[in-house]
Amino acid sequence: VLGDGMSSRLFIELRERRSLAYDIGTFATSYADCGTVGIHAGFDPPQATAVIQAALEQLERVVQEPISQAEVDRAKAYTRGRIELRLEESSAVAAWLGTGASLLPRILIVDEVIERLEAVSADDMLRAARTYLRPDLARIVLLGPFRSRRQVEALLAA
Repeated sequence: VLGDGMSSRLFIELRERRSLAYDIGTFATSYADCGTVGIHAGFDPPQATAVIQAALEQLERVVQEPISQAEVDRAKAYTRGRIELRLEESSAVAAWLGTGASLLPRILIVDEVIERLEAVSADDMLRAARTYLRPDLARIVLLGPFRSRRQVEALLAA
């Protein structure tokens, strides 16, 4: 819902509506005892403040506002398709098995994951967003041709 695919909130708002970024999305990294959820964006450096503000607005929105059934259905269809397409690659199958073996009590088969995905409700998504997407704990990393620390600090203060 937040940021994977062309129907995600970040893509629609930052790329389609505002033309702030040419690449925008989210990623998640999982470990046995912790993890990271991140937003990545490719943009013209003068747009940095607007991109950061717009991304934080979408982060806040996904935590505060109910998620529509249409968004839930799109997210499920996208995720289901992505899983099925991705697992056509042997390296992705190896990653699936390795992740399952190291992070879960047992390796889940694809049908189980799809079944669990289909059982997720809009309320489940909102509850997860409120638990794991904490705008108050957000950290920002900027990579680019910024000439000075003051320039970056001014950007972040805006």
